[in-house]
Amino acid sequence: MNTLRFVAFAIVLPFVASCGQRDSTPSNTKSERADAIPVVVRLADTQFMGILPLYVADEKGFFKSEGVRLEWLDVKDPSQAAKIFFAGQADLLMTTFANMLPAEIREPGTLKLLLPACETGARPGSFFLAKKESPLSSSADLKGHTLGTYSGASQKVYTLAILTRLGLREPEDVKLQQVQTSAQVQALFGGAFDVLFAVEPYASMAMAQGAKVIESGVRMKHLQDPFWIGSVALTTQFLKKNPEAKRRLTAALEKAVHFIEGHESEAREILGRRTNLEPEIAAKCVLYQWIPHPSPDQLRHIQEHADFLHRETLLDNPLSTTPLFHE
Repeated sequence: MNTLRFVAFAIVLPFVASCGQRDSTPSNTKSERADAIPVVVRLADTQFMGILPLYVADEKGFFKSEGVRLEWLDVKDPSQAAKIFFAGQADLLMTTFANMLPAEIREPGTLKLLLPACETGARPGSFFLAKKESPLSSSADLKGHTLGTYSGASQKVYTLAILTRLGLREPEDVKLQQVQTSAQVQALFGGAFDVLFAVEPYASMAMAQGAKVIESGVRMKHLQDPFWIGSVALTTQFLKKNPEAKRRLTAALEKAVHFIEGHESEAREILGRRTNLEPEIAAKCVLYQWIPHPSPDQLRHIQEHADFLHRETLLDNPLSTTPLFHE
């Protein structure tokens, strides 16, 4: 995943020769829109669990039935996905609001959004974790200890905001240490820090190795409930060339969300296969909630998240997010 590991601000790449490209080959398609000229959509595949509805729509034939053909770009480094997208070398991006919204502020009218995702109280996906033998038992015990998390500007902002809400200062009360996403679980067990602030699927990886939960639903308890993570983004330039794309994508992804809700075990098998997660982790890690048609209240909560990002200086200017979800 990642999970808020998602921070990769837009830097135009000279080229993306290192990105392999493959066509999607959906299966189990009962019918295809005979009157639809396929819309070709290029997508950077970061093997991020937030992409699950797109994996499902691909494998179950929902894209094909709506007249969409995906071209998957193999991106070995997840941080390259946003760079490729904003350089015009991919048409669709699934990432965090902290990652995508700065581009809209720099160039208003750049983005249109769909399928926002959130962490909910029923499915908490963020945790404070410690080694099994640790004496720590709650977030109230953090003072005087080292807190680790994966690297990135947004994750640092979230962590510092949580500490502030706990009445703790960094580094006076708690020392923060950031490590590479892939190294965070190993760093916890190696003693690099006392507590790991982890999100899925890395939280489940750590728990599978014996980590204990100090607190669950950390982002919701201390920042926002539900916690809005990100969404699918398309450029307005792409939509001008493909005016049917957003409607077709939304229809396919709505079918995928319903499939995930009704066939979770099979969806988790797809998640494991497409992200190379170990089967036992894919089977139990907490999934996000994806919203094909956000309500006015949900759009208001997303706006509150954007306002938070502005207050914490991750966004240079305030931004109205609701128009980004409308035609």
